[in-house]
Amino acid sequence: MTARRTTHARHAVADHSRQDENREPAGQDYLTPAEFAAALSVSIRTVRNWIADGVVQATRVGPRLIRIPTAEIQRVGVPVRSSTRQ
Repeated sequence: MTARRTTHARHAVADHSRQDENREPAGQDYLTPAEFAAALSVSIRTVRNWIADGVVQATRVGPRLIRIPTAEIQRVGVPVRSSTRQ
């Protein structure tokens, strides 16, 4: 009986990972908030705030899964401070 539960649990984990792969919106490349933050050299908290404020367009693909189109990197960017020193 224990072996059957273990086998069932293994299949459940495998099926769950396949579901996650299929949840990603089709037709574009997407990043996690952590990947997006790393690409722009900002914190994950900043990215989450941007999503909440509507600065970054994101898609919720599950109860806890958020994905951001890679095109948002070019659209949002991060302004570079200009130096007034000479």
